[in-house]
Amino acid sequence: MPRLWVRLLCAASMLSWASLSNAAGVASSALAQGDLEKPEVVRSWLESNRDAPRSDAQAFRLAAERARASGRWGAAAKGYAEAALVYPTPELLRAYAETLLRDRIAVSAGSSAPTASVRRTDWERGAAILRAALAADDVLRSLAPAQRQDLVASSDCLAAAARSGQMVTTCTLLRTNDPASRAR
Repeated sequence: MPRLWVRLLCAASMLSWASLSNAAGVASSALAQGDLEKPEVVRSWLESNRDAPRSDAQAFRLAAERARASGRWGAAAKGYAEAALVYPTPELLRAYAETLLRDRIAVSAGSSAPTASVRRTDWERGAAILRAALAADDVLRSLAPAQRQDLVASSDCLAAAARSGQMVTTCTLLRTNDPASRAR
């Protein structure tokens, strides 16, 4: 009889661990804000959740597009990020990176002297989000070849801008988003 109790306790313990593992797996299936800058996390999430409903992201995307149209870059970036947290498509991640940079540039332009370290951080973050967009496209294959090439070039250029610590006007996103580079 004692052996039966030991076996029952062991079985109950294993079931408890299994249910905790499953609960942890469910909790970890949701993306967090920082995950949008991690290509391997985005790729893995999409591979595991390819059939997740995309319709939930629609309301966030529409709100982001309205904010973008009115030049409210911070609100647009937030909306695109929220939509990408629900289902991270390459298009949403690219829009998130672009509007985030537009917002950071607008904030920097409003300050007396943006520091190189702030810009470097912004460029690094934008490049990371664009790499995540490329990872999303590796899974979803939704971008046309020219769009994918643009993402690669923009990501590489932003990474180079971050390394140099200077404004690089050859980056398409930077050139079109930074009022200072447009004046040149």
